[in-house]
Amino acid sequence: MTSAYWIVLLALFPIIGGLFAWIKFHTIVWWEWIASVTAAIVLGAITFSIAEAIITSDQEIWSGYVTGAEHTPYWVAEWEEEETYTDSDGKEHTRTVTRTQTHYPRWWVNTTIGEIDIQESRFENMGKKFGIDRSLGWRPNFDSGDRFDYHIEVENPDLANVHYPVHKKLSWRNPFLSSNTVRLGREISHEEARKENLFEHPDATDPFRSKRVIGTNAIDPLKWDRLCAELGATWKVNLILINFGDRPISTAALQRDYWKNGKKNDLVLCVGTDWAYVFGWAKSDLVKKELETILLENEINNEIIPKIRDAVKRDFVPYEWCKEEEVARPVPTGSVITAFIIMALSQIGLAYLFHHNEWTKTKVGWKHPSHSYVPSYRSNIRWR
Repeated sequence: MTSAYWIVLLALFPIIGGLFAWIKFHTIVWWEWIASVTAAIVLGAITFSIAEAIITSDQEIWSGYVTGAEHTPYWVAEWEEEETYTDSDGKEHTRTVTRTQTHYPRWWVNTTIGEIDIQESRFENMGKKFGIDRSLGWRPNFDSGDRFDYHIEVENPDLANVHYPVHKKLSWRNPFLSSNTVRLGREISHEEARKENLFEHPDATDPFRSKRVIGTNAIDPLKWDRLCAELGATWKVNLILINFGDRPISTAALQRDYWKNGKKNDLVLCVGTDWAYVFGWAKSDLVKKELETILLENEINNEIIPKIRDAVKRDFVPYEWCKEEEVARPVPTGSVITAFIIMALSQIGLAYLFHHNEWTKTKVGWKHPSHSYVPSYRSNIRWR
């Protein structure tokens, strides 16, 4: 069942329970019953929405290259403005106060995948290579500091001449994750992965130097990052190379299962002494077979990089993920249990509140107790 059906099903409890309380207790009025049902539906919808957002949260590693760098230095703004205050006698007064705002220095690079903050030392090293220009920056209410912004333009930052490759992790919503459409291999725990000496996925901790060349390799990691930067501009593919040495090809299958076929734009090139295996979410297996052939027929060194580049450019097609409306997504049991607990606790709290507040039922209708009609007693004594 979908989350909408579960919300309706869970809402039956406050509907039936509220009806019983409304009939049974004079302290429960009709709008309190409606409020409890509404609260159950709203909380259920919020719970399932949050659960689905968590389940469908996915990540990819995107690669690009630096096109320039920027630096805004330290400066201070100062201005005067009027403010109103009230004295101890309750009278309002207006006074002029001086405000200041400190702008701290920042260094960053402009890349094909967005801005990335950097250290001052990297900016200075880039400046020594390409030169630094400056221009008057936007400084409203400038008081002290530096009026200029500083710029570096990387010369010829094209795909054939990548000076500074970069990569970063991007999050996106993938409805495919919450479906039961595909199940790849078996689940491998961290304990088993350590026992089998499997590798953790190379995370994007340093945007300027990745760890996508794994194991004993004669390939320069920087040149491999430049390859990913070039391919990432159009194909958005994330290439990872693992050299397992003399270990059997079954290790590559375990690695595939442990990484769950990799992130959604990964192509993982595994190589051993006399075998090659490529896995990932490419739409067609053609590029995988071509890469396996290249790995088997060539020495694993920097000379192989152009051949890998040509094969990916020619035959790589990203996996086409199902549209949201086309994906059948059963609701996880944990989400149902969580929604039920939240609904139950909220209903208990509301029942206690409604039972002890001021509102009750009277014979003359639904009225606040303070406005209820209380009949007075008349004396039977007659005055003559």
